[in-house]
Amino acid sequence: MGAPECGGINFLHDVQYSLRVFRRTPLFTLAAVITLALGIGANTAIFSVIDAVLLRPLPFPNSDRVVALYERIGHENNIPVAPADFLDFRNQSKTFEHLAAFREGNFNITGHDQPERVGGVVATPDRL
Repeated sequence: MGAPECGGINFLHDVQYSLRVFRRTPLFTLAAVITLALGIGANTAIFSVIDAVLLRPLPFPNSDRVVALYERIGHENNIPVAPADFLDFRNQSKTFEHLAAFREGNFNITGHDQPERVGGVVATPDRL
């Protein structure tokens, strides 16, 4: 009865065989390497975005207590709160510590050179 082969030797033989096959079929090898690189790159990019947007907390204290309010009218969901309703919510709310409203928009910045159009936010203070 012969001696059993060591796992390391089998692995070395498998690697040598794989390299020989890859050298005989360079087009297949190139396609496999490109596919792996694209898959790993896409996976890394998606995870980075998910990590930054969903998994990490917002960069201020008590960020887990931040909520967004929307209205629902009939079958329409996620309608921005009307300014008058916001004022009513802020003045009558006993649930929220602070309420603030914001609106995204584009604005012109002027200075010494040509005006520039930039995105921004108009926000109310959280207290009066």
